[in-house]
Order: sequence, then structure tokens, then C-alpha cells
Amino acid sequence: MTNHPARTKRTGFSRMWSLGWVVMIRLILYLVIIGYFVHHMYYGDPARFYRPGQSIYIMVAALVINMVIVFLGRNSRWLDQCIAFTYAFDLTVLSRVILASGGFTSIFIPFYLPILVMAAALLPRRLTALFPSIATLGVACIAAGYAQAGVQEEHPELTFYDPGILQTLPPADWHTVVATLLILTVLFFVVSYLSGVLSERIFIEQRLNEEVLSSMMEGVMVVAADGKALYLNDEFLRLFPEAGAGGDLQSFANTIFPAGDLPDLRSLLENKRDDALVIHSDGNADDNRAPFEARVSGLHLGRDGNFHHGLLFLVSDLSLRKRMEKAERNLERTTAISTMAAGLAHEIRNPLASLRSAIQEIGESFPMDSQNRLLVGVVLSESDRLDRVVGRFLDFSREERLRLKKRRLGGLLQEIVEVVRMRDDADTMAMQVTVAADPEVESDSDRLAEVFY
Repeated sequence: MTNHPARTKRTGFSRMWSLGWVVMIRLILYLVIIGYFVHHMYYGDPARFYRPGQSIYIMVAALVINMVIVFLGRNSRWLDQCIAFTYAFDLTVLSRVILASGGFTSIFIPFYLPILVMAAALLPRRLTALFPSIATLGVACIAAGYAQAGVQEEHPELTFYDPGILQTLPPADWHTVVATLLILTVLFFVVSYLSGVLSERIFIEQRLNEEVLSSMMEGVMVVAADGKALYLNDEFLRLFPEAGAGGDLQSFANTIFPAGDLPDLRSLLENKRDDALVIHSDGNADDNRAPFEARVSGLHLGRDGNFHHGLLFLVSDLSLRKRMEKAERNLERTTAISTMAAGLAHEIRNPLASLRSAIQEIGESFPMDSQNRLLVGVVLSESDRLDRVVGRFLDFSREERLRLKKRRLGGLLQEIVEVVRMRDDADTMAMQVTVAADPEVESDSDRLAEVFY
């Protein structure tokens, strides 16, 4: 899909959100965590967290790295992979922050969920299971910190983590740690799966709506109350290319409606009219404007149906309809002429048969070698020719159904050649028939034989 300043098109993602959402939501999450650490450094108990200043540096560095990766991959075919990497990086950094701020009692535990929801909503379904797995690995590392803290006195050689970071972990028995790990694991996978399913359904409905609107034979434009075009489909831009330049409501009215029929679209919004304006135009030969019919109606949002968000323009190209109406009139005229001509041909044929019979009787009264007998023969010959002309005319005007059946052309051509060879003047003809392929076609053999003959 091509980008357009006034069209609600989307490129680059396989899901429903834009790149701006990725940047904005990540920025909000990081700023909340950083702000919380800063607050407790200066106004809270600094001993509650393990090296809060270091966590702030890690968060800032992670935010910058993620932004750079998104910026570099925004116009490449690897954008989905770049987004996936940044969310995996977010989950890793978040797990470290949680370990340094109280473990399973940290206030940042719920921050796993928006990251998983965003990842499932933005990325393809094949990556859905990746992120809850990373989150599970992160909470497993946190559980390992609890395990080290529980056995540190008996086994001081087990030093997976700095002992200082373990001081922030509250006491907990291993049953609680395992239960918390299992609950969070199930929660991560359920949230990711449901988010992916919901995102897929929303995405399919959105794509379906876009495809339906884009493939409509009518031009569709949605204009907000401030005059901003929210949506333009391809048919509308074909009819009115200048509409893509934007403008206020009245400029759209000047674009669409004839000068003498300009409606006040602003009053249509303010008066909250429920009926639609219908304008017909015969087109403009100067700018090759096709004849069209435009309908403008208000868009109602809200449960009460009284709040007007904007206007809906539906424009139909009447060129095809006018051509069909003209073709229908021509068909009716042709049918009437054909019926009249068939009746006229019958009226000619009947007296012609009587005249031929009378002339034939008159001719028999003359001697065989007389000049009058020869003239009567000429009249009879021309009468027969005129009868054949009238007969062909009747065959043309008569609606005769084709008797269609499948037959190979090679056999039909061979039959025609044999018929031609039996003619008296066959010696004067040179015939050569070459059939490179012998296709089986569905046709009326009698009519097709006439064409070849």
C-alpha cells in the first residue's frame, strides 16, 4: 500500500499498531522506572535498592540502544526482527531491574505484561511464544537469586550474583519461590497467547475493512469536523485527484460539487441533520470530469447518536451507468427495427411467391425458343435471388439458439474439404489444410462449417 498524507494506510508492521506506538509506550515505561529510582535515591531509602544509580544508567543505555535499533530498521525489511530484538532486550533489562528492587515483591513485576502485550500485538504469531519464554527465563534468574540467598551461609562458594544484590530480596521459602515462578510462567504464556489472538482478529478485521473500502466502485472520503480528511480510497482519488491536497470542509465542497450547487457543509455539521445531501453532476468536459452522483451524510459517534464527528462522502461514477442506459436504448431500438423488418420481409415474400407462380404460368404459354420465354426465365431467376435475400434477412433477424457441443476442428475441416472437392469447379482450386493442433472446442458445428466453407 502506498502512503498518502490523508489516508489511513499502514506500512512496515504485520500488526495493527504503528511505529509511533512502539516508541511512545517504551518511552513511558522507561521513564516511569527511571523516575521511581530517582525518587527513592533522593527522597526514599536508598538501601532498599541495589545500586539505584547503576540501574538508572542501565535503563538509559537500554532506551538509547532500542531507539537506535528501531530508527535504523524502520525502513528495512528486517523491521519485525528489530522490534523483536528490542522487546527481548526490554525483558532482559526489566528482569535485572526487578532483581535489584526486591525480587518477586518488586513493584515492577507487572511491567512484564505491557511488554508481552505489545510484542504479541505488533509481531507475527510465529514469535508469540518467544517473549513469554524470555520473561520466564528472567523470573527463573530471579528465583536463582533466592536460591543463592538461601544457601549462601552453607555454601559461600555459590556466587552467581553479587551478595549485595541479594540483600534487597526479602526472606522467602522455596515453596513460595517455586509457586511464584510457576504462576508467573503460566500468566506470561496466557497473556501472550490471548494478546496474539485478539491482535490477529483485530488486524484481520482492519485489513478486511480496508480492502472492502479500497475495492469499492464508489469513491469514499471521511472528513473530520475540522476539515481533515481521515480516509480516501483509490476510487475517490481517481475521480478527484485534487482532494489529496487537503483543506477545509468548504474546499472539499468546491472540489466535488458544481458551482451552482455548493452546500454549506459546516451547517450540515452544526444542525446535526440526519438526512443526506444528494448532488448530481453531468461532468465537466474542460477538466475531463466524469458525470457523478455525490451523497454527503454526517457521521454519528456516541451511544446517543447525536455527536457528529465528521462527514461521509460517497461518490458514484455515472459514466458506466450512462453508457449502459444508452446501450439499453439502442438495444430497444434495434429490437423494434428487427421486429418491423421481419414483418416487412414476410409481407414482401408472400406477394413475391404469387408473382413468381403467375410469371411461371405465363412463361409456359410461350414457345421454347421465343424471346419472351427467355425473359420469363430471367424474371424467375431474379425472383429466386430476391427470395434468398429475404430469407437470409429473416434468418438474421430471427433469434435462433446455438446448438453447442464439443467437437474437434480437424474432423470438421476434413469434411468441408471433401464437400469442396465434389464441386464442379474443384479442378480449378488448390487446397491445402494443415492442422498443427486439434483442439476440442464447444461450438455450433453447422454455423462453424458455414464460416469455414
